[in-house]
Order: sequence, then C-alpha cells, then structure tokens
Amino acid sequence: MKKFQIFGRSPIWLTVPALAVLLVVFSVPLIQLFLTSLNAPALSLANYQAFFSRPAYVRVLLQTVEISVVATAMCLIIGYPMAYLMVAGSKQLRMTLIALVIIPYLTSGLVRTYAWIAILGDRGLINNLFLSLGIISSPLPLIYNRAAVYIGMVHIMLPMMILPLVSSMIGVDKSLVAAARSMGARPFTAFWRVFLPLTLPGIRSGCLLVFVVCLGFYITPAALGGLGDAMLSNFISSQMATSFNFAPAATASFILLAVAVVVLSFVGLDLAGTPAAGAKPGWKSYFGRLTVSHRLKRYVDKVGTRRRASQWAAGLYRADEPSRLAKVAGFVFVILV
Repeated sequence: MKKFQIFGRSPIWLTVPALAVLLVVFSVPLIQLFLTSLNAPALSLANYQAFFSRPAYVRVLLQTVEISVVATAMCLIIGYPMAYLMVAGSKQLRMTLIALVIIPYLTSGLVRTYAWIAILGDRGLINNLFLSLGIISSPLPLIYNRAAVYIGMVHIMLPMMILPLVSSMIGVDKSLVAAARSMGARPFTAFWRVFLPLTLPGIRSGCLLVFVVCLGFYITPAALGGLGDAMLSNFISSQMATSFNFAPAATASFILLAVAVVVLSFVGLDLAGTPAAGAKPGWKSYFGRLTVSHRLKRYVDKVGTRRRASQWAAGLYRADEPSRLAKVAGFVFVILV
C-alpha cells in the first residue's frame, strides 16, 4: 500500500493531462488514418501493393529520400565549420552568432521560400545584377530546378544542424586537443582523432533532425522545384486535390512515416561506439598486415613519426595562434552563412 502511495505522489502524474491531449488530437486521428490505408474494416494491404507496383510512385519515394539525404549532408558540411567557429570565439561573439542563427528560423518557412523566388527568379536579384553588369545576355536558370530546392531546404534547415553541433562542441574539453598537440599530433590529426569523435552525438542529433524534417518538405519543392523535383508530400497533396479518396494519401503518409522510423531505429544508435569495439584483431586484419601496401604504409608512418618527433620540441612552447589568413577566411565564411 505504501508503494502505491509513493507512486501516486510521483511527478509522472503531472504528465497525464498532456498525454491525454496528445492521445485525443494526435494518436486517435493517426490510428484512423492507418486504418484507412488498410481499407478498414476489410484490413487489406491492397493500397500498399498498389503503391509499390507503380514505378512512378516508387521513384517519387526514392527521390524524396535522395533529396533529404543530400540536403542533410549539405547542412552538415556548412554547419559543422560554422558551429566550430562559433565555439572557438569568445562567449559574447558566440551568443551573438547563435542569436543571428535563431532569428531567421523564427521567420515563416513560406516567407523564406518565396524570398528565394525573388532572389533566384529570371528577374530576381542575382539575374538583374548580372544583366546590369553585362556578365550575361539572358537570365540564368537559377530556379525551378533541383539546385534551387537544395538552396531553399538548406537555408531553412541549417539552424537545426548548427544548434545541436554547438551544444555538443561546447561540452568538449579543449585540453584534450591540446594534449594531443603536445604529444606531436598535427592540427588535423588532433581534430580527426580527438575532437571529431567527441562531437559525434551532435552530428547524429543534427542529421536526424534535419533528415526527418526534410522528408516532409512540401512548400520548398513546390515553389522552387520543377516537375521532376516533387517529393512525396507533393504527391500526397496532388492526390487530395484530384480526388477525395483518402486511402492512397494515407498509404503514402505511412510509408513516409515508416522511412522515418527505420532511420531513427538505425541511426539513433550510438555512433561513437566503445573504445574496445575495435580492440580485437580479426583474421582479416591479420592477413592485411602481410600486404605490401600495409608494409609501405607502416614504413612511411615511421619516417613521418621521426620527423614529427624532431619538430615537437621546437613547437612545444610556441603560441598556437591562428594565422591572419585563417581569421579572414573564418570571418568571410561566417558572413556567407
């Protein structure tokens, strides 16, 4: 009886109203939509078989995944250096840059998408500038193509990539990188072997957020893309606009949801791994040691190690200040982002 009293005073009961609201406004419609995709009350997989039996539908699904993967990779390539520069700066500069990253995210995605039409259009800002300077004689095809879709998606999703990366990088102990440098590691080696593995949780979180949200993009492909750049959300919209048959749209929705669940199930695992994961040499690594390429690599590594050891004492107490060129390049990169 005492255990029930303790459980009754648990703070978990404070979540009951929120769970009830979610159950009513989210779970119940989701279950009804799922039953619609199964042709309830018959409960058949005919709609799913019809979806995968049509090559056009499968192509749209694969295209949706492809666009989402490429947009996620572009956000990571742009966002990681940006987050690194934000963390490397002073606290005041970091807070200013974080505010500048968040403020555009508070603007409606529809507004930001149509702003790119004014920039990339045939009579947009870029084409008018090039025409007035005489660089081109006719407008460049900057819009209604796959590149414009990537630009719009990356612009919208970049804050979702930068913020988890910044949160992960702030928690990295900078003395670990300094210790690697003091042991003779080059800057890139210290970054690749020490700093990057410690930021893998931020990379994983940012990529998951960006990829899952990109799967459901509708406005950006419809406004900036062409006929061959449609995503599954555009397919669902066209199904609802041409007919009032909810079954095909519900089927496509749950297929998209299944893709997101599969990605979350696999990529949601710990990518960093454990230190002992690669400690056991297998038979493949044993025979790999006997190859000529491995012997050559081992010889080059020994020569490089002796050379780095000779330079270690000279550079041990030297101030590790970034060069002027690196500062200018970092400043220009931040302004461009």
